[in-house]
Amino acid sequence: MAPQAIAGPDYDTALNYYKQKQYEKAAVHFETASLRAPGNISANYYAAYCFHLVGKRQEAIQSYRRLCKNFPGTKAAAIKAVFSGGASPHRLSLSETLLVFPEHRAFLRAEASCATIVRLRRLWPERAVVVEVDSESEARRWIDAGADILQLEKTPLEMLRTIAAYATSSRPTTRIAAAGGIDAGNAATYAEAGAHILVTSAPYFAHPRDVAVTLHAGY
Repeated sequence: MAPQAIAGPDYDTALNYYKQKQYEKAAVHFETASLRAPGNISANYYAAYCFHLVGKRQEAIQSYRRLCKNFPGTKAAAIKAVFSGGASPHRLSLSETLLVFPEHRAFLRAEASCATIVRLRRLWPERAVVVEVDSESEARRWIDAGADILQLEKTPLEMLRTIAAYATSSRPTTRIAAAGGIDAGNAATYAEAGAHILVTSAPYFAHPRDVAVTLHAGY
């Protein structure tokens, strides 16, 4: 199937602007097309290239990162590299865990947190319940409710320490997953603050390892 068929009319519009050298307008439509079809390499590449041409560096970087993450044939190699480095992939599919994020909780109406946990465990007892929170009060409520994993997105370190300490004293089986802005430079700090799991995409964008090969004659 042609890229434009996958990404919709925005791809065609972007191409027309690109041919007219209206790169800023082209960039916007290429980006829209790439977000609708992340696997569309052409849309991702030209979005990044057009942003670069008009001097929008940060937008270009985001598009290039999306291109690297979705480049065909690289997923298997990237996952193998993550395993080889001692890490593990974070949710290869949405069915690996039962996610209870703020977007999901908007549809729970007045259901109590503990009732949500009980219901999910009854429906699918083999899966861990992962709850994303953005405040200390929410964290305490879901720890008390029995969440298996609490995901903290871009949480200040002091708050993370407080939440981790509460989990340790109240429900030691709840694991704390820290996410957002974590890389090799600050990973140890988050771990020391009490995070059991570090969620990061940094390994996918790391520089290639410099490998040297020495050959010796076999005689």
